[in-house]
Amino acid sequence: MKKMIFLIIVAVTCLPIFAQSNDICISVAMPRECILDNNTMTILKNKLLSMSASEGVSSMEIGALTMIPEISIINEYLVEGGMRNIYTLELGIVVSIKNIMTGTVFNSLTLYSKGEGYSKSNAMHSAINKIDESKFRNFIPEAKKKIIEFYRDNTNVLISKANTLSAQQQYSEAIALLSSYPETLTGYKLVSASIKKIYQQYLTQNCEEVMMAARAEYAKRNFDVAADLAATIIPNCSCFSDAKSLLASIKKNSDTAYNNELNERKETRNAAERVAKATIRAARDVAVAYYKSRTNYVFLW
Repeated sequence: MKKMIFLIIVAVTCLPIFAQSNDICISVAMPRECILDNNTMTILKNKLLSMSASEGVSSMEIGALTMIPEISIINEYLVEGGMRNIYTLELGIVVSIKNIMTGTVFNSLTLYSKGEGYSKSNAMHSAINKIDESKFRNFIPEAKKKIIEFYRDNTNVLISKANTLSAQQQYSEAIALLSSYPETLTGYKLVSASIKKIYQQYLTQNCEEVMMAARAEYAKRNFDVAADLAATIIPNCSCFSDAKSLLASIKKNSDTAYNNELNERKETRNAAERVAKATIRAARDVAVAYYKSRTNYVFLW
């Protein structure tokens, strides 16, 4: 429950992670069993994100569209002599861009890179730094094209599958499946409507967790975040009256500066557009929780 509450707060307060863009957004994740140390993984992640950005692909912290590098040692040499030994490693690096929800692989690339150092870790670090970035010039644009084609051609299939999962009360998986859909595609309007519908069904079972998160934000005087969370609670939820009471308390007990802003926006506080946006943000948090709990990968950010 604490994990879910934290992630709901992240989804509402860190919207730029999911911000709309003209680009496809991807995450970077490593297999849980990885031979690289944390520092070298970070270097590799930064290199991959930098190369992706140069090819028109934006980054996000956690998502279904993920770039996954798998590292193996092809050759290993140790030269002894002098004051220190010299390690030489040749790494094989297979980079795949895939949807971890559907298992669809959009493109993969095999690279080889050699590095040297006074330790095995240093040699790996050197090999990662020497990755030939020119190899990515076609790899990423081709993956981006296939991603767009996949979602464009499978919009109705994905919605149908999500509705089936929802009917089985597998709301988190249904939301996670749809949340991978790129916002820039024309089919996103249909997908967004389905996300909101399924999230409302999710709320009928989980509204108290959302209210706990809203109360926590209210206690920290993060009134806007608390209000947005409470505003997603719909009338048929068991905690709807609690949500109304919290919204009333926010209006009554907030500070003067916020009260002035609240007065200016009171006509739009419960407007359909505002509530819809808050619902999408909260629903995406459910997707984030699902990605983190059901994958064999560790997301890097």
